[in-house]
Amino acid sequence: PGTYTLTYDLQGFTKVTKPDVSVSVGQNTNTAASLKLSSVQASVTVKGESPLLETRRVGTGATVNTVELQSIPTARDPWVVMQSVPGIQVDRVNVGGNEGGQQSSYVGKGSGVAQGVWNVDGVTITDMGALGSSPAYYDFDSFEEMQVSTGGSDLTASTPGVQLNMVTKRGTNDVHGSARMYLGKNRWGSENLPSEAREQGRTGGGNSIDEVQDYGVEVGGPLWKDRAWLWGSYGRQQINVFTIIGTSDKTTLEGVNSKLNLQITDGTSATGFYSRDDKLKFGRNASLTRPGPTAWNQDGPTTIWKGELSQVFSSTFFATASGAYVDGGFELLPIGGLGVDAYKDSASIWHDSYLVFQTIRPQHQWGANASYFFNTGSIGHELKFGFQYRKTPVNSHTGWPGSGNVGIKDETPNKALLTRTATYGATPEYFNGFLGDTLTTGNLTINAGVRYDLQRGQTNKATVEANSIAPDILPGFSVDAGERSIEWKDFEPRVGLTYALGPQRKLLLKGSYARFADQLGSASLNQRGAIPGYSYLAYDWVDANSDNHVQRNELDFSHINGFYNIDPTNPTGHDVFNQTSPNLKAGKTDEFIAGADYELIPDFVVGANYTYRKYKNALCTNTADLCNGIGQSSADFVPTTVTTNVYTGFGAGLHEITVPVYALGIPAASGTVLDNRGSYESTFNGVGLTATKRLSNRWMMRGSFGYGEPKQKSGSTGCFDPNNQLSTTYGASCPSNDITAPRAAGSGAKSGVFIHAKWNFNVSGMYQLPAGFNVAGNIFGRQGYPYVHFIRVNPGDDFGTRDIITDRTGNPVGAKLDGERYDNVYNVDVRLEKVIELRPLQVSLALDVFNVLNSDTVLQRNGRVNQATFNRIEEVQAPRVLRLGARITF
Repeated sequence: PGTYTLTYDLQGFTKVTKPDVSVSVGQNTNTAASLKLSSVQASVTVKGESPLLETRRVGTGATVNTVELQSIPTARDPWVVMQSVPGIQVDRVNVGGNEGGQQSSYVGKGSGVAQGVWNVDGVTITDMGALGSSPAYYDFDSFEEMQVSTGGSDLTASTPGVQLNMVTKRGTNDVHGSARMYLGKNRWGSENLPSEAREQGRTGGGNSIDEVQDYGVEVGGPLWKDRAWLWGSYGRQQINVFTIIGTSDKTTLEGVNSKLNLQITDGTSATGFYSRDDKLKFGRNASLTRPGPTAWNQDGPTTIWKGELSQVFSSTFFATASGAYVDGGFELLPIGGLGVDAYKDSASIWHDSYLVFQTIRPQHQWGANASYFFNTGSIGHELKFGFQYRKTPVNSHTGWPGSGNVGIKDETPNKALLTRTATYGATPEYFNGFLGDTLTTGNLTINAGVRYDLQRGQTNKATVEANSIAPDILPGFSVDAGERSIEWKDFEPRVGLTYALGPQRKLLLKGSYARFADQLGSASLNQRGAIPGYSYLAYDWVDANSDNHVQRNELDFSHINGFYNIDPTNPTGHDVFNQTSPNLKAGKTDEFIAGADYELIPDFVVGANYTYRKYKNALCTNTADLCNGIGQSSADFVPTTVTTNVYTGFGAGLHEITVPVYALGIPAASGTVLDNRGSYESTFNGVGLTATKRLSNRWMMRGSFGYGEPKQKSGSTGCFDPNNQLSTTYGASCPSNDITAPRAAGSGAKSGVFIHAKWNFNVSGMYQLPAGFNVAGNIFGRQGYPYVHFIRVNPGDDFGTRDIITDRTGNPVGAKLDGERYDNVYNVDVRLEKVIELRPLQVSLALDVFNVLNSDTVLQRNGRVNQATFNRIEEVQAPRVLRLGARITF
């Protein structure tokens, strides 16, 4: 990728030169010129850029180039860029970088959180231990462009989720580079805390900025002109924020990148890339329910190595081969320390310490692809084929600190978790290949092909430690690596077509069909092992000495009050207690897209598209809400009632109600069966509108609007427990027709966020004023996400507590996920910039204002109706803040 100058030169004709021809990764750049007969030598220069109308591939999404990345006032992370693409919804509102250094949960066109795919320079780096997540954080100024895809016929797209490819810069024959510094401070901001939140004792909106620093440098140039080029960058961000209860949350991001490009011969080129990104965070997930000692300190660098070799064999055939290694992993250590017991009080607030998590996640991959061009009569062909192999072992260590026993006081009766620390892991591996042809004749282009995915994996050697006070009940043991327990094989056909109308080809009609398979993560493999992670048995607990610590003589061993990652019927056993269906399949998505793009004026294209998706074969992975148990089914649950106190609001009164629930009428199963949900499917219907104006005539703009709704439909075999429970993946999970609203699972305290907005829009742009002044802005809006109400009850069976969806009064009958919504969210950011030309330097001074309207929209409340803190505000949109910036470019 890069910007090139093309020269058309033929004896007897005029010479035509086109500078500034942009070549991007993953798409073709078409260019043409007319050479006129001439007996006199002449030269004509015209401006040439890659066309905004893409004729050779059907897809939805956006490509954001370096001009927009640097000119538009944003929080400068990839999740903010994705939020500007129609159909993508993100769990948080990032005001001036207050959410920087955090993993956001996001969905695209009904796809699940776990189906996102991350790529850097074409290298897949998705964290397979936390599907849909990035393994690293990034220096924003290291990118030449970001390519975001939300669907279409591209054969290299591996899942139905959002595909992000971040293309880094490179060296050229000219020495070029930049240095920047951005600074935002709390005293440069405003306050916007609603009076209701102040009355509840809140001191901030939740992640309001204390101070944000972002500085770095990048430079590239020739080592040997026309043969070797080197580029490198260094960036650092310091993100200090205040939580809603006033505690400090500090994050440091530091990244180093370098790239070496070699033109070995006229037809052979090579690329070497290195990246190291580190995150140090102090106070991760600090919140109302996770105060200081129970928040995490995080550490963990990720290193990426990539090598690539490209060969032009002839004018009709070229190929590229690459290999990469990702050294990933991190640790989450509770601030309270490892020698302290943790407990949760009656208000669901954790104290003293919290869970420990450490993980190592290397990745190895190799791949190759090629293109062959030929003609059959008047039809032009571009035959594409390629393959990729990936191996992504994940090894983790997790458990509770101190004695490993945890007191829980927000349930009736109180219970204690007797836990066992575990070291465990799995090794997924992936092979894919594709074959496709792009046929062009006249104004019609057809691309058709098929992709093949083989996904499989096995558990690694694992160890679990004995419980400190009950080793007779929960002994320690080890198991060897297991055999391959899951294997998926999928063929995915894809076809797209475009037709350009008129002699100028300004109107492009397009349509496509594609099938996608879900990606296999290490979590599904772990659950097949005898040690799937840390485990516990729960028993009724009476804190006789009121010290909040669990002692053996305070436990009632006559009845198990819940279990996790263990066989409750044989807790001392070493056998694998979970099973896998022999007919297990990958989740499948079928997608249809129809749309049109129109060039209004040169460099300005508008578009509209409609997308329909249908998803089936969702996995059952959670014992308490989705999966079939061994030897039991939905028919084994019987109606019962539970009496509980329901609160009318924070600080308000309560009343007692009796609610209908279901209880397991037979002893709990010894495990689960990983299977596909039977009578379950989800659909998505949506439209997207786009407008893209490339920078010319002193202005640029990119706007988008999306409207759509993902829904789910579940019959009697679509779930195990018939209670209408909350689910991390799907929201409402049992027999019902409802929306799908995935629960946020990213960094930070976002567990009260359920991602579902019927509409969202984003408009950004810049205008170049006289005297070197620029004005730019970004406006974002979306429908408020669902405010989900639920009660936590124990029907009295071996499954323990459930979170059951209700209305505001605590009634579960007919309750829906979107029975109530938060207010709509709007955020306006603006920039005033002064550009000073000091040749060869260009100096830019910028003033950014984020959340210009100082919106105070409530983003989260406590939705647990049978808790005294029900309806308490958990997060408010961060207040208006100023950021100063300076950039030197050469």
